Amino acid sequence: MYITVPGTSTVLNPNGRLFYVAPDGKVQLINDRLAYPNGVAVAADGETVLVSEFAAKRILSLPTVAARSAVQMAYVYSNTVGGFGIDGMLLLKGGELVGANFGAREIVVIDSVGKAIAIPLPETAGKYTTNVALHGATLYV
Repeated sequence: MYITVPGTSTVLNPNGRLFYVAPDGKVQLINDRLAYPNGVAVAADGETVLVSEFAAKRILSLPTVAARSAVQMAYVYSNTVGGFGIDGMLLLKGGELVGANFGAREIVVIDSVGKAIAIPLPETAGKYTTNVALHGATLYV
């Protein structure tokens, strides 16, 4: 399980942290230089963890602690526009990332190469959407 701790981090003071909690309860610090880390999602193959850096308006791709790939490199998966940034997010089986763009009244779908499509929500949804969840073929916002 991965946990983000934004603390007092900002884009100018990126001291937010990402932790991994092993099944035995042991906690491991993965990164402590993140600009307000928020949403987090792990790929189905267990190789990649995606982390939303709210303050930097981007999503980072990092190798998981269990990654077996020969190439294990962190990189910017996608930049975000509008709102404050991606809050709650999840990965679909096809590799697409679905995230709530906090402050933009929209859901963002980002394909496996980082191309984003914004899906506007109705006015009654409110501006500050925070989470997404999937059950079967239904997306809950």
